[in-house]
Amino acid sequence: MERDVRKIAKQYDAIAGEYAETFAGEQEKKPRDMEKLRRFTRI
Repeated sequence: MERDVRKIAKQYDAIAGEYAETFAGEQEKKPRDMEKLRRFTRI
């Protein structure tokens, strides 16, 4: 199990930076989604 977790973490780390760059600011383009998230966080 520990080996699987390390493998997943390594794969995540390999793509996390590119993913963050690709989708940075994506939520700001979706005002309805942002409103839903704001409402959800107030619960």
